[in-house]
Amino acid sequence: FPLSFFPLVPFLPLLLLTMPRLVLVLLLLAARVGVGQGNYSLVGSAKPGLLPDCYQLTESRPRQVGAVWSDKPLRVDESFAIEFTVNLGADSFGADGVVMVLQTVGDRALGEAGLGIGYRGMRPSLGIEFDTYRNTELGDPDMDHVALVRDGISDHRLHAAFGPPVQLSSISRNAKDGRDHRVRVAYDAPARRLEVFVDCVRRISQGLNLTQLFEGKPDVYWGFTAATGTFTNAHTVCLQKNIVSRDTL
Repeated sequence: FPLSFFPLVPFLPLLLLTMPRLVLVLLLLAARVGVGQGNYSLVGSAKPGLLPDCYQLTESRPRQVGAVWSDKPLRVDESFAIEFTVNLGADSFGADGVVMVLQTVGDRALGEAGLGIGYRGMRPSLGIEFDTYRNTELGDPDMDHVALVRDGISDHRLHAAFGPPVQLSSISRNAKDGRDHRVRVAYDAPARRLEVFVDCVRRISQGLNLTQLFEGKPDVYWGFTAATGTFTNAHTVCLQKNIVSRDTL
């Protein structure tokens, strides 16, 4: 041992006692990643992506389910806009997709795998579903689609107040192309209208009172869920530094 080691010998018992606690603290901190406006909690199969500010929600493996939640609440009684990119994988026959979710369950919430897309069962909630697999029992169209769903229910036939699912990409029925798709979600609180743009093209414009949907609660958790079933894909979201804007223009 070098001579510099021996002054530490009397403190070895204390170091050995504190090491397990230190390891536990580091493990807990590893589940929270600092980025942009606050931290993000990673749940289930979610993990940091290869690029900064990116999160891989699922690998291309069966029955994966993951989520990433911001620890900074989103006020739904005020206008907001959120921009991010989503990559839905490169297997054109894969599944199941990603959901951007507003909910009050908590920052450890995780729904069902497969057709639940990690969102199913959360109530009250609003989901913006980027669905890449057709489940006929849920009223899915025969194309990758984007749609509004609520209260953890993925069946489009039960959401008559919302418009039907629409093609996710304006130029292709298949959005599982291995590319990052830019998404902008904007809510105009005075007008009570939510709009969703994919690759700069508006896909959804829906009249919606978020304060009423969340039973008068102004602050909600927000984040992203994803899942695979028998068919798989890697699902990734990348979040801008100042991801929440109060400018909806």
